[in-house]
Amino acid sequence: ILAQLLKNPDVANPGYPEEEWNEAKIEFKYKYYIEKQDKRVEKMHRMENTRIPDSFDYSSVVSLSAESRTKLEKIRPLTLGQASRISGIRVSDIMLLMVYLK
Repeated sequence: ILAQLLKNPDVANPGYPEEEWNEAKIEFKYKYYIEKQDKRVEKMHRMENTRIPDSFDYSSVVSLSAESRTKLEKIRPLTLGQASRISGIRVSDIMLLMVYLK
């Protein structure tokens, strides 16, 4: 019932304690953004722990930038999380690696 009331921004507090009413309004208002952020966090956790095989051939990743390829071959990170923290490695490079590792 409360969610139905909150869908209409013109509805005044129908008698709930003010603190509960305000908290419910905030939760309802930002629910979509919180869920979206939670999904991003979950994806980041999965990416963080995705292992890169020792024998991975970075030259097989066609669109990988030359700078990134050189750094990755030299450092040989164990996971995508480690690779993402290497200076000069772009997000697009990490996304490419994710595709190749699947």
